Amino acid sequence: MKKVFLILVMLLCITACDESSISAIAKIILLSGDKRITQTVTLNPAEQLATSIQKTIDALITKSPTIEHKQIETFVYQTLEAMKPTATQTPDAKTIMETSVAGTIAAMANSSALTATAFAKMLPSTPTPMPIIPTVMIAPCDKFSFVSDITIPDGSVISPGKNFQKVWRLKNVGSCVWTPSYQFVFITGDQMGAPAAIPIGKYVYPGETIDLAINMLAPTSGGKYRGYWRMRNGAGILFGMGKTGHDAVWVDIKVEIDISNPPPPPPLPRKGCEELNFYIDWWVDGRFTAVFDVKNTGYETWDKDSFDIAYISGDDFLFDDYYHPTRLDLPKTVPSGSTVLIEIGGFDEDKGKYQFQSQWGIVKGSEVYCELWINY
Repeated sequence: MKKVFLILVMLLCITACDESSISAIAKIILLSGDKRITQTVTLNPAEQLATSIQKTIDALITKSPTIEHKQIETFVYQTLEAMKPTATQTPDAKTIMETSVAGTIAAMANSSALTATAFAKMLPSTPTPMPIIPTVMIAPCDKFSFVSDITIPDGSVISPGKNFQKVWRLKNVGSCVWTPSYQFVFITGDQMGAPAAIPIGKYVYPGETIDLAINMLAPTSGGKYRGYWRMRNGAGILFGMGKTGHDAVWVDIKVEIDISNPPPPPPLPRKGCEELNFYIDWWVDGRFTAVFDVKNTGYETWDKDSFDIAYISGDDFLFDDYYHPTRLDLPKTVPSGSTVLIEIGGFDEDKGKYQFQSQWGIVKGSEVYCELWINY
């Protein structure tokens, strides 16, 4: 729009050849600006030219018509072309201006409405791009990412009670160097006979990988088992992987029992026992008999010639002057898995009125194979 006004002003300057023309133009502008003046004014040629120019300006700035900026450029171009002198005739400035302005007004009258949108198209539409500021991500000191399962991928089937080794490959994606004091530690879930922690035993720099191996033992019962593991730095702080750096890696197995080939029973300890039953049989005079039903749960046989029943500790007032045994013979030889009935006699003058406790046992020499407690 500003371009059009500048062109029109230039046209005014060209045509303003004398003082009378300028005065006439000023008079017309003053008259058009004062809406209270309604009288008809007779205009000379210069005044008529000014009136034409004023109409052109009004047509350009009115809000009702719209005109594309390309059309405006065409109107101005036509006006300038009309101002060029021809070979046969050189019209005066007044004639050139009147003809050009009249043509411009006529063209604008036949065009569509001119709006702010049309003028906006004449201006540069591409905004100045804002500079892109890169975001700098700072890696945490200690963090790892999971690379792969070297052994025992998730869901691996393991036989009951079988030893296996799980190996993870991890990558140091933090900014700190892992020292040999860093440890790979068990967090939660099924530990499966693994140690609670192992040192990584080497330096691992940012961007490097390490293979971590843990020896484990599959459970004897069928089912699914999973254990979770993380890293621990030299200051004792746990860290892991994932967005927050707290996620753990895991070992995931499935134990399947082959019915046609059941696993062997776990080995028995050398010595052990299970108390199946206990009671005290009281006599009238304060004497009593403590009765035990005991099972040999170790793999070693209790031979009656080398095993005894002996008093170990606790209340010894159970024995009077006539009946105070501290060591008794084992009634019979008891193989592994067999039971034996053991009776121990005693005396309590209060006839069990007060609580007492006495410890006995099945012994071989000074070695205790089975503890027997008389509690009342």
